[in-house]
Amino acid sequence: MTDAETYGERYAQQYAERSFETLLIAVRRRQVLHWLSGYGARRVLEVGCGLEPLFSHYGDFDAWRIVEPIADFAERARQLAGTDQRIKVWEGSLEEQVEALGGETLDFIVVSALLHEVREPLRLLEAVRSLCADTTTVHINVPNMLSFHRLLALEMGMIANVFETSEMDQAFGHYGRFDRERLNELLAAARFSVMECGTYFIKPFTHGQMDAILRSGAFPPSLVDGLERMTKYMPDHGCELYVNAQKV
Repeated sequence: MTDAETYGERYAQQYAERSFETLLIAVRRRQVLHWLSGYGARRVLEVGCGLEPLFSHYGDFDAWRIVEPIADFAERARQLAGTDQRIKVWEGSLEEQVEALGGETLDFIVVSALLHEVREPLRLLEAVRSLCADTTTVHINVPNMLSFHRLLALEMGMIANVFETSEMDQAFGHYGRFDRERLNELLAAARFSVMECGTYFIKPFTHGQMDAILRSGAFPPSLVDGLERMTKYMPDHGCELYVNAQKV
């Protein structure tokens, strides 16, 4: 991953500026909460929580565990948890904290917006698998290299192929490039079986262009809702790719 302090500063800056990425974070959160609720998750591990841990939006649980590598984000999670004894926060990478979490019984593990940011995604997935019971569901989401906006950029001659590094990738040190096939191959290598796989939110243009539209005021809530629903027409071309998986 990129230097944690630098990454944290850039991430926090996006929140402060209310950029398009902030809007996309909210969309991503809704998607994760949908699956948490759908699976009736009660004992949850959130791997990387950013500035808004999911427990703040999902109140009906028995135990919530967070592993967060950025010190400021881990401390914020502790502050938000307050005296809630159901919540525990560890600072560090998941690979470093596996032993500390070894006694936990988990029914759902969230690896949201993270897998593409690590140098060794297979090692991370192996750490995740080591914490899974047979019935534990793992939810993973990553940027989709077959997103509509990347295909448009390809056809415009802006990029040579859909796996080319974008400005966002460069700014945040994204290492992984995933489409459905690559993600499923990685999960198979880590000995996971995929139960659901799909994409969400049609992003027509680059982050910079979406930022400009957002700041123009031409981005009402109905447009966000419409772009979310557009994946029923283009199921492979949402800007984010997700899977739900269990170990085999």
